[in-house]
Amino acid sequence: MITLTLALLWPRPARVQFALSPQGLEAPRFSLMQGEALVEIRPGARLPAEEGATFCAEAKGYPRRCLWFTLSPGENTLRFELEPGLYLRPILDPPDVPAQILIGEAQIPVTIPFPVVDEGKALWVRVHAEGYISDPPELLWSVSTAQPRFRLIKEPDMGVSDAGARVEDAATAQPQPQPPAKRRAHTMARLDSAPLGAEVRCDGALIGLSPVRIDTSTGPRRCEIHAEGYLTATQRLERHQQRPITVTLRRPIPLTIRVERGSAEIFIDGARVGQGVVRDHPLAPGTHTLTARFRSEEIARKVIELREGERPQTVHLNPKP
Repeated sequence: MITLTLALLWPRPARVQFALSPQGLEAPRFSLMQGEALVEIRPGARLPAEEGATFCAEAKGYPRRCLWFTLSPGENTLRFELEPGLYLRPILDPPDVPAQILIGEAQIPVTIPFPVVDEGKALWVRVHAEGYISDPPELLWSVSTAQPRFRLIKEPDMGVSDAGARVEDAATAQPQPQPPAKRRAHTMARLDSAPLGAEVRCDGALIGLSPVRIDTSTGPRRCEIHAEGYLTATQRLERHQQRPITVTLRRPIPLTIRVERGSAEIFIDGARVGQGVVRDHPLAPGTHTLTARFRSEEIARKVIELREGERPQTVHLNPKP
């Protein structure tokens, strides 16, 4: 009887398995974020159930990706979609034009795909194709951004079509000196989040999963940080900002609101959220004003204070006497 009672009270541990896409990746590695350190774990590891944590996966040629998971008792399969991001693969339009890729201030020719050793370093990338003009002339690229894209435009014919005129031989033509391209002052800022692995979008464009490096050469930029189970945070980055930012995401507090008059509309901080009963509406910690309206007339109002880490709350809005 004692053994049976302990078995019922003791929570089942969570067993962790991993599923990677694409399949067949070389040298996969898995880790768990503990504090600010990554601890390597193996498939089949047993961990406490019903606890959330940041897990990471990586493989040879595929950079680390971190995601937040909440474990359930028993078997858990954590799925990761990895993308090759530690290689430079410029996209050319049209793609069949023979071209040479040059990188760095010294414009060193490289073979594509080119492996990037320093993940945090940005590279100047330039394309040279005989008889074509590259648009843009060059780009500053880092592994946290999309692969650079260049449009190749055929150079106009420099010959003369008038009768009796000859076309200048390209082999004997004297090259005209070109003014150096004017480069803009380039700055980047690192954005971290707690937990790691949150999705970061700036000005509507997906940047990647935190931590990321964001181009602040133009600005200001408005970034949104989102992770499952957390409230979306907004962070403003000023133009030319280089100071690193860490955004701590907050968990929402589920709030249930009931009104005695079932057809009354319910508002939170002036925004309509439902009618009659609103269940488990996620709210950020802080002060909120709840109101109920019936036929456009306010019949109930209550100001509440939610504190960080509170349990789900239920509020009854009683009509004014």
